[in-house]
Amino acid sequence: MVYTSVCAPHSSRRDFGPLRNPLIQSYYLWLEDKRDDLDWHPSIRYEAPESRLKPVETDGTWDINIASICREPMKKDIQGRYSLKRSNMGDTDEPTMDSAKLAKTMSSSASSSSLLGLVWDRQNHSCAYDSLFTILYNIWNINPRVWTRRLADLSEHLELLSQQFRSVGSGVRFEEVRDLVREKLHLAASTDFPLGTTPTCLNTLTLRMMTKGQRRVCGSSRLVCSSCQSEGRNVLYFSEFIQLCSTGPFQDNTYNESYISDYLGWHLSESQKISKRFCTDCLSRTPERRSFMRLDIRVFRLPYIMCIALNSSRFRINHRLSYVNDGVDVEYRLKGIIYGDGIHFVSRIVDDEERVWYHDGMTTGSGCLLEGSLHESPDDEWLRTSFRGHRERRAILVIYVRD
Repeated sequence: MVYTSVCAPHSSRRDFGPLRNPLIQSYYLWLEDKRDDLDWHPSIRYEAPESRLKPVETDGTWDINIASICREPMKKDIQGRYSLKRSNMGDTDEPTMDSAKLAKTMSSSASSSSLLGLVWDRQNHSCAYDSLFTILYNIWNINPRVWTRRLADLSEHLELLSQQFRSVGSGVRFEEVRDLVREKLHLAASTDFPLGTTPTCLNTLTLRMMTKGQRRVCGSSRLVCSSCQSEGRNVLYFSEFIQLCSTGPFQDNTYNESYISDYLGWHLSESQKISKRFCTDCLSRTPERRSFMRLDIRVFRLPYIMCIALNSSRFRINHRLSYVNDGVDVEYRLKGIIYGDGIHFVSRIVDDEERVWYHDGMTTGSGCLLEGSLHESPDDEWLRTSFRGHRERRAILVIYVRD
């Protein structure tokens, strides 16, 4: 059986898989009205507590259908690396050479070598926690001793989370760890961290996890006069949590699109740090003399982890960020991206071999799907959006760690 857009005639995409279980799973994720069985005979109608979304069976055939074959926009993920050539001779389940290779790849990605993820809680919607904690766990798991200390230094909630990470796999489920930390957050601020189906703001959650009540400033960039050295406004504060709003190193939206590295300005030469703003102090003293303000970057502590919120779709994602100044040469590596559409959050995790894994607590459950490799993708465009499922979600939070 192959889905041919009968269930959703208004859809221009093939959003469902060619086998029964993935088709049903995808259909109910797409369905707006969850009570579509009201006109069914009572003997076959769903019971009130019964879940229609059956658990994902992490075998090769399920992964092929949920993650790849039925998604034409998948070319956005790895620029067509896993594109499939389907026959034009009607419906067929016979795999081509490409799909056979894909089956082997996706099957292996769902095996025991898969990264660990969190299963979505349908009673207390947990996708914000699932996305963030899954990335943090797989960062922590690289070196538990080192990252337990680093995370514990940032906040009491991260200290609790990192300590509880040690119990995962030793009789404690990952979901129990998530729920414990979530309960602590709810008790501290029930409005910001609600239970039930009320969504949690991802930026609020990340800020609370990364700070001890207030942001720990690691440095700043500000405008300084090249002549009189008078200081202008602060352009940006560096910390474990940064929100990007305007593009460019001067935050003036002069760029239509801007890389994260452009916003930070760490790589700029001295000539590139000169802005188009004049010093008002110099103009008031000697109107005929005009001195430009330049960007002055001062960093007194380089954080081990940076969570960067993208409040606009105009930002592009660097694979790496480099800080070179005053004899200090430090590099940050991309470790995770969270995507959102206003309804649901999903994530990508980058492991130490720069392989990219996809996680959605609704569909991939406790596992992650291997998508490809950073260094094999032709550009970074695919990182900006996630087309899995029936919705396009844009990148809204990027996480880097220091080498």
